[in-house]
Order: sequence, then C-alpha cells, then structure tokens
Amino acid sequence: MEELQEIAGGSRADLTSDDKLWAALSWLPPTPLWPLLAVLALLLEDTKNRPFIRYNAILSLVTGVA
Repeated sequence: MEELQEIAGGSRADLTSDDKLWAALSWLPPTPLWPLLAVLALLLEDTKNRPFIRYNAILSLVTGVA
C-alpha cells in the first residue's frame, strides 16, 4: 500500500481539491471528452507536475486503450 501511495504522489495530506477534480475528470469514460481531459491534465502547466493527477491521467489512458 505504501508503494502505491509513493507512485500516486505521497500522502493524502498533499492532495488539493484541484488534484481530486482533475483525477475524477480523467476517469469520465462515457464521454467523448475522456481522452482529451486526461491528455489535457498531462499538458497543462498547473497539473502536469502534480503526481496524483499524472498518475490518474496516465492510468485512465492506459486502461481506456487496453
């Protein structure tokens, strides 16, 4: 469990509401915006350096492609 927390960006105390929002938006499967939002989360300056957002965006893209 600790390894997963390290990969996803550390402890829950570091998460902001923006982190949670972008992570949730990356996982909107029924919409055609799903891949666009995940890629956008990886490209925007504010979000691309946040480990939790990067983890969820990459994971949602990999899951969607597979």
